[in-house]
Amino acid sequence: MRVDGHCACPSPDEYGATYLDADGKLLVREAEREQMERLVKKGFIRADAMEGRAYTADPKTDAHRATVDSYHIDSEAGLRLFVDALRAQMEHT
Repeated sequence: MRVDGHCACPSPDEYGATYLDADGKLLVREAEREQMERLVKKGFIRADAMEGRAYTADPKTDAHRATVDSYHIDSEAGLRLFVDALRAQMEHT
């Protein structure tokens, strides 16, 4: 199983997780805000691309929840492990 198809198979904590605050806003590192503001000023992206975001020094630490939107599963055994993990998670919610 690979998060977001990454061939080195890092943990979702290291790669691929999306961190959200309690209001469902995407948590983004403060440094990215500055990069996006420059891209908006240059006309490469629209200003509304920054909506729905909250900026923080450490999204992982400040997150209310984390999600992974994409997995790449290479084998039947990996699929079984994934399904079992989903079932276990559903039992706890």
